[in-house]
Amino acid sequence: MKYKLLIIFCIALAQALFGVSLDDVGAAWKARDFFFAEISQTSISPMDTSLVNGKIVIRKPDAIFKTDAELIIYKSGKLWTFTTGSDVGTVADVEQFAISDVPALLKKLGEDFKLELSQTGGGLRLIGTDGEGNIASFEAELDSAFIPKKVVWNDIFAYRTEIFFKKTSTVDNGEKIEPPSDVEFIE
Repeated sequence: MKYKLLIIFCIALAQALFGVSLDDVGAAWKARDFFFAEISQTSISPMDTSLVNGKIVIRKPDAIFKTDAELIIYKSGKLWTFTTGSDVGTVADVEQFAISDVPALLKKLGEDFKLELSQTGGGLRLIGTDGEGNIASFEAELDSAFIPKKVVWNDIFAYRTEIFFKKTSTVDNGEKIEPPSDVEFIE
């Protein structure tokens, strides 16, 4: 209960100081039907560091997150996942996919983290701490149109993941959001 009160206070303070709230971010994304970005993802563990490149495409309500190492597709209420090097992927019925429903994602973040919203020179920074699951903390940087520039999270096992967004666009470029036909997916 005290965390929820703290979250409400932080959001109200940010709105009073900066004139922007998580509701504003959610509303901007709710009005946005398409998003594309090339991404670079760095995963840092106590043992090694790896870098993969890929893309994220959201055409509501569907989405695809694809890197050299993994593939995640949400389409028509199903979630397909595949890890490079595996013989098969998985498919499951999923009611909603948080990546393509940013207002729902923000609500969930508010339930699972202590949030802090601050204004930067060219946008916003959202910081989540005291995570209740495997993710201990995160930081997201957004530009003035609430387009992500960087997302970083730390898990409880001392792993850190950094995703940088490049060549972002909100103009539909016709990208397909389909599971590949050359991968066997099992339920």
